[in-house]
Amino acid sequence: MFEYTIDSNDGFYKHYLSDIEHSHVLKSGLLNEMILGEVFDNTPPLEPDNFKQNPLYLDFLHWVVSLHVNSHTPLVEEARKKKDGCLFIVDQRVKESVNDEDIIERLTIKNSEIINVERNSYYQVFTENGFIQLEGWLKDLHRIELLKLYKVEAMN
Repeated sequence: MFEYTIDSNDGFYKHYLSDIEHSHVLKSGLLNEMILGEVFDNTPPLEPDNFKQNPLYLDFLHWVVSLHVNSHTPLVEEARKKKDGCLFIVDQRVKESVNDEDIIERLTIKNSEIINVERNSYYQVFTENGFIQLEGWLKDLHRIELLKLYKVEAMN
């Protein structure tokens, strides 16, 4: 996790957290979709009550899941086995029981196919169990898609 302190042009500074490294941000800037959220009290220890998650980050994550879910072989195979019902993409920070705030997406399965991807509105990128921890495949694809945003921004 990387912290960025930004001058908000009104005499105050905002403290943002991102999982994109300083080298990328210093070179190309910090885009809204890359910001997990804002820290209001920068005094350690950081608590979920002092953090406001960024809805644009979650929108972008949902877009990435929707774009790639049907090409991720293990999920496609699990959907084939399940035939009908739901699968869930769960934050990997969970060590024991899963709460609503730990479920990232709900996948609806019909006739062995993923027919719908629904974002969980209760999901939190930061809880008492820590910050978001995506599964390897999703973490990699999310990062690739985030870094592609730099190319889109450069074209505009």
